[in-house]
Amino acid sequence: MAEKAEYTRRIRSYLASRQARHTILNGEWFGDPAWDMLLDLLASSYESRNVSIGSACIAAAVPQTTALRWVNRLVAAGALLRHSDPRDGRRNYLMLDPALAARLELWVSCYLMPPNLAPGRSSLG
Repeated sequence: MAEKAEYTRRIRSYLASRQARHTILNGEWFGDPAWDMLLDLLASSYESRNVSIGSACIAAAVPQTTALRWVNRLVAAGALLRHSDPRDGRRNYLMLDPALAARLELWVSCYLMPPNLAPGRSSLG
């Protein structure tokens, strides 16, 4: 569990640095809404937190219509799975496809984690 918390902390820190870069260095030069959404969804999965489509759009740090286009593209590609809120059928949540989540976790472990927490040395199960 502590390892998941460390993964989450590092992902959130990385996303914050991307947002700071966007703010400081003129946001129109940088943009990767799909990447930001995917990493936010990965961190949220470690926190056992449901992510609404609206929250995913906010994580993308682009206008909502642009973010919604990306959500739809990622759902159509099978990268994201959409499911209804069992208590409120009007609300939809997003989650990562498990195979993509595993590949994202590998990226995080290679590029954001210290070597002692790299794959094969720990398990996030």
